[in-house]
Amino acid sequence: MTTESGQPDLHERLATAVRGNVSATIAAMLASLASQVWLARRAGPTGLGEYNATSLFVTVLTTLALLGLPLAVTERLASRYEASADRARDAMEGAAALTAIACVVVVAVAAVAWTPFANAVRLVSPASEIVIAAAGVAAVVQAFVVAVLLAQLRMPAVTAVVVAQPAAVAAGLAASYLGPSADGSVLAAAGFIASGVVAAVLLAPMRIKPRFHREQVELLIRRTVPNTTRLYFSMLSTWIDRLVVVFVVGPAGLGAFVSAGFLTEAVLRVPRTTGSFGVSAYALLADDAIGVRRVMDSQVRLIVGFLLIVGSMLFTGAEGILTLVFGPGFASAATTLRILAVALIPMGITLAVSSSAVAIGRHRRLVAGLAVLPLLQIALGLVGTRLLSIAGMALSSVLLWCAALALLIATRRNDQAVLVGDTALRIAATTVPLYVVDLL
Repeated sequence: MTTESGQPDLHERLATAVRGNVSATIAAMLASLASQVWLARRAGPTGLGEYNATSLFVTVLTTLALLGLPLAVTERLASRYEASADRARDAMEGAAALTAIACVVVVAVAAVAWTPFANAVRLVSPASEIVIAAAGVAAVVQAFVVAVLLAQLRMPAVTAVVVAQPAAVAAGLAASYLGPSADGSVLAAAGFIASGVVAAVLLAPMRIKPRFHREQVELLIRRTVPNTTRLYFSMLSTWIDRLVVVFVVGPAGLGAFVSAGFLTEAVLRVPRTTGSFGVSAYALLADDAIGVRRVMDSQVRLIVGFLLIVGSMLFTGAEGILTLVFGPGFASAATTLRILAVALIPMGITLAVSSSAVAIGRHRRLVAGLAVLPLLQIALGLVGTRLLSIAGMALSSVLLWCAALALLIATRRNDQAVLVGDTALRIAATTVPLYVVDLL
């Protein structure tokens, strides 16, 4: 179906983009799985831990420098792209100016904080400060470019950017067979740099120059902090878990935790990426309350059905899956994987609901809640990890995501709160008996 101008209508474009989004998610998931499994088998828990500790530093640094700007860019361009190409370009140029500032901040902080961080988490072979600074700048550029591409529904280009990172890691591992073995920290930085280079190549033809268009910059800034709520649910919560683990038990413990977490994260790539795409979709449907409700109901049901099936498999075969995928050195993370499999359900629902809450503007009380959730996560994580090691961190994740879901339900409109709450209760009634049977 097309419009009078001969262009595909919005629903057709969204349907095509959804298919592309799923393809991009699967490609990125498989590439990331292959590279990290290869690293785990070659370098063991410590090497995998150093890789993820470095990724942790770069990701948290760039995320704090940008806050919710990438999501604000996606939302702004999606809402303005149809109405005015000139306004969309002004928004992109304003976002580019803010991104340039973030790059400067990242370089300055990396120069000061990287070495103390590496010493604090006991990295054996950390990458140099210059390499980490370059990785940080590349990560900022990648985030900006992906935000623009998502708003334009250019999913094949998004796939190229996100796959470049694990592809570079795999290339580094392959090269290590011909020369000195590549350290996990260096490989992590190389992945960010490769992805940033691909993003810069895709950005170049757009000829976007950083310019401070006051109206657009102010609008983006106003949306940046609220969009951090979505960012917390989709990304920062995972990195806070890993930050607590690496400080308490070191790189080897982080490597074991990541092996379990990576399997559940691979499963969550679908709701996480769908949620990022959902910000654009919900923004386009913001004036259609019935449409928002229908899309959210369908999204929650599809995601939870998928997570129930896969989570049950992970719960039942935890030890065998870990040793098969990562090697016998990772069997100790079996209990952690079982607990994280249980956490998949509240995680999936929360990710689905938070994307619509941000996109349609119902997030003021959610922003206030965001001041509480990270503190609660750190407190639960520290207590759990000190008492039960990495399994304690997994248990704290279950508690945190249940609390986050309760907060999201409380901040919805009455009809949507009833919808989500009713769905969550029915899912819980199905999930608990299912996992009890799996234990027997």
